[in-house]
Amino acid sequence: MTKDQINALFGLLDDPSEEVCNEVIRHFSSLGTNIVPLLIKFYHQSDNPLIHSRTKIIIDNINFGSVIRELQHWKQKPDKLFSLLIIIAKINSPNINIIEIEDKCNKIAQKISIELSHNLTAIEKVSIINYHIFTQEKITIIPNKEQEPSDFMIDCFFEKKRCSSFFITLFYLVICRKVGFAIYPINVPGNRILAFLNQSYFIDSLVRSDSVPALFYIEPIHQGIIIDHANLNKALSERGFSLSSQMLNPVSNLILLRTLAKELALTYKTRNELEKAESFENLSSDIQISEFNE
Repeated sequence: MTKDQINALFGLLDDPSEEVCNEVIRHFSSLGTNIVPLLIKFYHQSDNPLIHSRTKIIIDNINFGSVIRELQHWKQKPDKLFSLLIIIAKINSPNINIIEIEDKCNKIAQKISIELSHNLTAIEKVSIINYHIFTQEKITIIPNKEQEPSDFMIDCFFEKKRCSSFFITLFYLVICRKVGFAIYPINVPGNRILAFLNQSYFIDSLVRSDSVPALFYIEPIHQGIIIDHANLNKALSERGFSLSSQMLNPVSNLILLRTLAKELALTYKTRNELEKAESFENLSSDIQISEFNE
């Protein structure tokens, strides 16, 4: 597309016809991230509030489309949860400072590691994690009905000290993996309960609970409270579920992406951002049962 054609398209952004305007927005949105610098230039050259608002919509659409493509790519090799959180944060912050965010995560992990010693019990080790994540960071976990998309974004998490219930589960896992603990999400509804596995080393891969039993379970959404098998069974029964051996199996990062996509779809639907909701619904449904062991 030539610069003259782009100029002509941009000139239609203040067209009174909503149909024309929507078609222009769709066309610009399909051009990809290379067009963003030119759109920003046009934005600053115009003093028309209508053009400003519609240009923002286009840039937002382009950035969001780029995020969905990155998630599709990550899905092919879902090995790093930290990378997943960075990709999600790009919805609002396409130029997120990855080094700065990882440094903040590393500092939390380092503080935890300094306090660890071989003579500590597993419960004592988890207490140290909980102290540094929940007490030191002073995190507020937002109820599901009040969650905003930013509550799933790691840069906003560090800035506002608030997050969604599923984000804190993912963040807890990221820190545990940096420290080297054998803590995994298990296959209960919502994937919000973590298992501290009975092994003295950490393996970043899918393992089965029948070969590596859990010492206990952790609920990051409740400040990292520790529960045993009986209390896990009781908690699930209160939610209308019957605990099965399959539920105790650690799950893959791919399942975590599926849950995250479902959560974001609901959040965007609540905000009436239906196209974004649909994109995450499609991403979630694309992850079929056959793609992982559940």
